[in-house]
Amino acid sequence: MFKKRRIRRAYLLRFWAERGPTAEGPVWRFNLEDPHSGQRQGFSRLDTLVAYLEDQMRQAEAEGPAAPDR
Repeated sequence: MFKKRRIRRAYLLRFWAERGPTAEGPVWRFNLEDPHSGQRQGFSRLDTLVAYLEDQMRQAEAEGPAAPDR
């Protein structure tokens, strides 16, 4: 029987607020960690985090499925 193959990526997301230079409110920071490699990627803005994840999805689609569906 043919099994579908899924494209999967896993990340540990950390985010925290830092005091901003003005009284407008906190500045949010983001960190993604690949649990398999330990590689970390930091982001100072939410939109750059989202753009990175979208790029990772495009790359994963181009590479094709890596693991069979269980």
